[in-house]
Amino acid sequence: RIPRASTSASPYSPYVGVIEALRRFDSTGKNRNAILLISDGLDLSRGADLASVVNPVDMQRAVREARRRNVAVYSFFAPTVGHTSFDRTAAFYGQGALNRLSDETGGRAFFQGTSFVTFDSYFERLRRTLNEQSGTAY
Repeated sequence: RIPRASTSASPYSPYVGVIEALRRFDSTGKNRNAILLISDGLDLSRGADLASVVNPVDMQRAVREARRRNVAVYSFFAPTVGHTSFDRTAAFYGQGALNRLSDETGGRAFFQGTSFVTFDSYFERLRRTLNEQSGTAY
């Protein structure tokens, strides 16, 4: 799913997209796979209350499905034109959610600060992480 940079797209749950992507992987979980999520990490589809932002239902479903299919979720924090572009607390909650998703699925979250700079350093660190994992797998 390609994110749209508009406030009308902001209320959508990024974790529903993860669940949809996970359906493309073998359900037996025989092979180790990975997906990359680029998001602000906020699920505002059920409102902006603290419980739904910190522990979204769709994120819990995504974690369960990723574990079942043996898929690690790597995530890059990218502030949107919505909440995370001007609210540091929202950015920290989003980063925390991405970190939890990635950690609980065997992946890794990448973020630095609350404003967007470039993905170059994220891709470099992701490349190193994946190379280290493939080197230790054999």
